[in-house]
Amino acid sequence: MTPTARPAYPGSWLAAKLPPRLRRPALLVRAGLVLVCTALAPPMGEPEALLWLCGLVGIALAGAQVSNRTLVTGFLGLEAITWGYGVVATGGEMSPLLPYLIAPLFAAGLAVSVPGVFATAGAASVGLTAASAIMNYGVTTEFSVSVGQFLIIATLVGLIAAWLRSLRLRTRPDAPYVEAHRLLGQLHSVALRLPGTLDLVSIAGTLLDRVAPSAEAAGFAESAVLIDAGGERLVPLAHRGSERLVWDTSVHVPGPLAEAWVRQELGVHQGRMPGVSATTGPGTSMIAPLCAGSRTLGVLVLESKEPRDLPAAVRRRVIASAEEGALQLATALLFDNVREVATTEERRRLSREIHDGVAQELASLGYLVDGLVMTARELGDQRYAEGMQALRERITKLMAELRISIYDLRSEVDPYGGLGAALSEYVRTIGTTSDLTVHLSLDEAPNRLPAQAEAELLRIAQQAIANARRHAQADNLWVTCRVAPPHAQIMVEDDGRGLIPTQGDGFGLSIIRERAERLGARLVIEPRTPTGTRVDVRVGPAGDPKSQSPYRAEPDGAHDGQHDAPDQHHDGHHDAHDTHREAHDDRGPNVDHSALG
Repeated sequence: MTPTARPAYPGSWLAAKLPPRLRRPALLVRAGLVLVCTALAPPMGEPEALLWLCGLVGIALAGAQVSNRTLVTGFLGLEAITWGYGVVATGGEMSPLLPYLIAPLFAAGLAVSVPGVFATAGAASVGLTAASAIMNYGVTTEFSVSVGQFLIIATLVGLIAAWLRSLRLRTRPDAPYVEAHRLLGQLHSVALRLPGTLDLVSIAGTLLDRVAPSAEAAGFAESAVLIDAGGERLVPLAHRGSERLVWDTSVHVPGPLAEAWVRQELGVHQGRMPGVSATTGPGTSMIAPLCAGSRTLGVLVLESKEPRDLPAAVRRRVIASAEEGALQLATALLFDNVREVATTEERRRLSREIHDGVAQELASLGYLVDGLVMTARELGDQRYAEGMQALRERITKLMAELRISIYDLRSEVDPYGGLGAALSEYVRTIGTTSDLTVHLSLDEAPNRLPAQAEAELLRIAQQAIANARRHAQADNLWVTCRVAPPHAQIMVEDDGRGLIPTQGDGFGLSIIRERAERLGARLVIEPRTPTGTRVDVRVGPAGDPKSQSPYRAEPDGAHDGQHDAPDQHHDGHHDAHDTHREAHDDRGPNVDHSALG
């Protein structure tokens, strides 16, 4: 027996009998106040107050047709101004319209919250003042007290309505999404008005550009911006000076970096920054924390290899630039986190849909084909059975491709493992599920790249490997990963069919190009000698000889030998397809890379 549902609150049975539109609290309050004012008008000798009520109700009905919060606030303010004129015109302190002010303020609290309440109350005050001046109404003490009382009471009622609105939003099942939608809408509008970018690397580079000229003139040739990315060490976002950043960027080890991090003050250390090899030397280093409020986001570090005095002008420049850049970096970090959460959730959703949808249907089709093969063999139709068996083998290959695609979508860079560990795991999976012999070469510094850069580089490597595996008809695959923040290089080579001209741009290469552009990386896609294709992606400053990447392209023979280290081989398999792709635009003749998809 189903129990009888009890009312959620006293009188809810009455609300349930009303039409949906009449269940709105603001409408009920307004209707009640209209009845009260209508009843007061004849006894108080102000029948024209009924005309003012009609005007107020008309404005309220027009405002009910809009949904934009700004327009709603505008209509409520107009209603409050009209109320002020009506009060002055119908008796002042004895006007029957005085109680009606509660209606627009209550509606403002429910629709716009606290700012709307105060805006509407201000509009009512403006209306009263303007009407008194235009109608030459003598403002008496009785008028001020009477009107002031109703204005205060109505404002308190509006604030109570705003509080009820917040309670209602919190108890709604979709309350988190309502709040997220509001905040993301604000973020979108603000992002469109930003004078600069929300890219972490660009902001860090701009920060160094502001500081480096005066610092280098004072003898501080090495500089870097380091941020906290949630790992054990700070991550270099931008670096000027030597080819490799060899500092120990851990803030958990006692030293000048940890001291500036904890104290949140500019620190000057007589000596060079401690290195990852625990060696120090003569020099001077300066660490400026990048703080947003009470939170330390990172540090700006300047280093001289010789003992030097710190000029006051450089000190002021560093402090001012750190304060300005900290807020920009905090905003970019928050934006990056939002984008990462959204991207990760979408990839997981897609992997679930593929696994539960296409993969299951394909598996069912495979079982059906198995049944047809058995039936054909029982009937003695060998030719039909062989055709069905070939189809079954193709379905098996497609299932393997789907499993790898699902793995691609779910694989992420571990916050504690780094890009090399994630790429090793992926290459190991490819080696056990394909006919390719995969050679992996890793060269990682102890420091880490930003999380977004690591994720993009992993996706680029996955796409390049997938394109070579599917289309290149290769026997060997060489994968190189070199990381020396802020520099990094991912190179994927195969010994397949090589570059084939006159083929159109493939979707796989378009994805690689888009990711490289988003990362600000330099992408080269070119033939490999003697056969095959090379995809080379490099991240890091370029153009300044002192900021060049330490990585140089080796001759093919030396490069192949480097990859063939016995402890880094992974055997695997490969699906043949067709074609190759167009070479990078600035690499000479237009050659197509259809093997890259």
